[in-house]
Amino acid sequence: MALPIFAAGLFGTMVSRIVGFFSSVGPLATFFVWIGKKFAVKGVTVPIQLAVVGALVVSKVAFLIAILTLLATIYNLITSFLNMIPSLLSSDSILVIALQVMQAIGLLDAVTDAFAVFTLLFGSLLALFISKVVLHALKDASDEFFKIAILLGE
Repeated sequence: MALPIFAAGLFGTMVSRIVGFFSSVGPLATFFVWIGKKFAVKGVTVPIQLAVVGALVVSKVAFLIAILTLLATIYNLITSFLNMIPSLLSSDSILVIALQVMQAIGLLDAVTDAFAVFTLLFGSLLALFISKVVLHALKDASDEFFKIAILLGE
């Protein structure tokens, strides 16, 4: 009679271990929860981080294009104004006297020459500004890709 009790106890222990293995706190469930968390974290955060990197790059490019367009427009307006001054001298308006005085003292020629000289300086400063913005954008993108690599390495 001791043998069936022992067998029943052994059977009960095996059943409880098997049921415990498949229960919500067992090692099998814990493994699937761990895998689910890893895929969920990587599957959600990596696309978000890639979208952030893309948004950073697109916003920096749009900012640079807007600044370049603005500066090109200002440059073209100043150039057309300086080219329009001789035609203003030929018209009969009140500005003719002021323009003739400025031309007589050499102010218009000085402004035209200074604009031609400083155009090179402004171009160099623009190139410096653009390179600074590009380097900052590359640094931000590098930081984001480093974060993604660390996340994928976990």
